[in-house]
Parts: sequence; structure tokens; C-alpha cells
Amino acid sequence: MSLETVSVLLLDIKGIADHRESVVRLLSDEDIKASDRYLKDSDKLLHLGSAYLKKKYVEGNITIDSFGKPKSDRCFFNISHSRDLVGIAITQYGEVGLDIENKEELKDDVTAFCLSDYEINELGKETATEYFVSKESLAKAEGSGLPNDIKSLPALPLNGGVEYKGKKYFRHTVDNKSHYISVTLEGADFITYKEELEGNE
Repeated sequence: MSLETVSVLLLDIKGIADHRESVVRLLSDEDIKASDRYLKDSDKLLHLGSAYLKKKYVEGNITIDSFGKPKSDRCFFNISHSRDLVGIAITQYGEVGLDIENKEELKDDVTAFCLSDYEINELGKETATEYFVSKESLAKAEGSGLPNDIKSLPALPLNGGVEYKGKKYFRHTVDNKSHYISVTLEGADFITYKEELEGNE
């Protein structure tokens, strides 16, 4: 059985800052004005990075669906960022979700709110943050957002197939230096092509 491919392109905040001029050159006035609304420079840079990845790598017309998810008429994509890293997942196959979370461990009360009793009992060498990033990428692939009861969203398996809302998804969650990254694809298992960009491609 052949596997689909999901490309994951990552850009760290230092790369965006070092090549800010070339990043901004590719963006619309609207993108730049939107980034200026943020107070912290790190948030401005993450917004610029998100807009840059979308502009440079997503083909076709982009619209926003009723749940606020950006969609293209030529490919499937999803964007995520966390603290100092922004990324985009792109595929030709089907709906895709990407979540990036800094490795900071979730507090006990947040863990209790987000994870089911079964998931908490299953925690071994993995962390609650890995489980959360896994849940988030599944929710983003499904497209209607996090449910009110986040515990009902399955975190397991971190790598493999999972049923959610009557559909089959495949998910891969990896440890990437200072972050956890999870990618979920609807309907087919996949391999991930990951590239870390410098901000001046």
C-alpha cells in the first residue's frame, strides 16, 4: 500500500527576523498591517512567518470556511506556531491538520482538563503536551475546532489510525528539538517530508 506525502515546512523566529526584509517583500499590505497590530515583536514575526509560508508555498485561491479555516482550491494546508517556531503542512491528498507546541510541560490542572482518565493512565515516556498536540492536529484536520469537552478528542495513538466523528484519520507526532509536532491526514496514512527553512528562500 503506497503512502501519501505531507510536506511540513518550518521557519524559526530567528530566521524570520534575520531575513525580515525579504519576507515582507513577498507579503501584501494587508498582511503587514495585520502583523503591526501585535504588541510584541515575537508575535509580529510569527504572523509575518505564517503569511510568508502561505504566500510562498500554497497554490490557488485561498478562502476562509464557516469555521474560520483557510482553504485553497488547489491543495490542502494547515498552519501552526508556538513561541518561536511557525510551520505549514501541505498535501494534495485531503484535509490536513498541523499543531506545534513548545515542550513546556502542561500544568496538572490543564492536563486534567484536556486528557481523559484513560489517557492520563497511559502516560509513560510521552508527556501530556505530546497528547495535547496530537489532539489539536486531529481537531484541525477535522476542521470544526476543538470540542467543548477536549477529553472526548482522542490523543491515542500518537502514531497511527484513529476514528473521529465517523471518519478515519492518520496521525504522526514527533519530537522536534524544543517542540512537539503533530500532523493528521484524513483518509490515508502518509510519510512526512520535513524541511527547516532559513527565511530567505
